[in-house]
Amino acid sequence: MIKEIKIENEQGRKETLMPEDIQHMYLPKSGWQQFGDAMDFISDATQWDNETLEYKLVNEGYIYFEQAEVKVKKKQMTLLMQLLNPSFSSRIRVYHDPFAQESMGLSLAGVNVVGHIDKSYYLAKVGETALRQKMKDYDKYFYQLFDNCPEVIKA
Repeated sequence: MIKEIKIENEQGRKETLMPEDIQHMYLPKSGWQQFGDAMDFISDATQWDNETLEYKLVNEGYIYFEQAEVKVKKKQMTLLMQLLNPSFSSRIRVYHDPFAQESMGLSLAGVNVVGHIDKSYYLAKVGETALRQKMKDYDKYFYQLFDNCPEVIKA
């Protein structure tokens, strides 16, 4: 979640950009995250078909953020959110929850073997406000999220 961005302009003055002024942006990642995500992208062909996302930048280690209406607790805000499902986001958008707790996991020599999965995400139908959804409550929200897709509900 990005509430504002502070930059230094060409004249050396500091400026603040608000999420309402930015439709989308790419930000660099850190070393291990960049390596892991690049490997995931290369090995998953389903991620290759989104023409709106610049995968060259993603391959170079940038994270995609976009402007989204988000309800945090009881307050609705316009924020820049990290989109987690860019290759299949035409109907439902899944955003990273930076404050999500993680599930139990097992690590060996500093490498995650199993678990360590975020327990919540922000979910939204396209054009609607993103709401924080916990994994344990996902089945309650499922029918509301997929109400216009009877094939998914039936499955």
